[in-house]
Amino acid sequence: MKKITLLAASALMSATVMASDLPQLSNSELATTNVTVGSVEINGVKFNKVVSNSALVNNTMMSQRSFQPGLYQGDLLQRNKISAVERVSGNLLISTSNMSKLQALAKAHNLEVHSTYGNIAILKAPLGSELLSTMSALRAADAQTGTVKRINLERISNTLRPE
Repeated sequence: MKKITLLAASALMSATVMASDLPQLSNSELATTNVTVGSVEINGVKFNKVVSNSALVNNTMMSQRSFQPGLYQGDLLQRNKISAVERVSGNLLISTSNMSKLQALAKAHNLEVHSTYGNIAILKAPLGSELLSTMSALRAADAQTGTVKRINLERISNTLRPE
């Protein structure tokens, strides 16, 4: 029994010494560290859904919703560990061949036409709507008419901010 107690005590002490040798993360590094909570596929590209450590610590509503399956406005995406984190805006960028048919399609799916320029439209999804299913529903509804050429989901990152 004494041997087991002595062995356990020495293992505990050596683990504490080894842990003290590890580099400590500063508060700013902890705040910017992200935790992967799932993955989604957008137009054939796989993204990881991430939540920042600060959101987890503060238990924000955004972090609670990020654990749900699907993709929602405000979710954070990262293509891989070294790529920039992007926030989903809730806007759909659509290239179309017929703007009037697209406007009718948007109205039928409860989407707001935010702006148009030539054959490109920006549609705003309602807050709280699941964006991947909205994109799929648009593609399915447009399968007969062929009005929609391409649908992209707007993702915003801080990589190209003005200095």
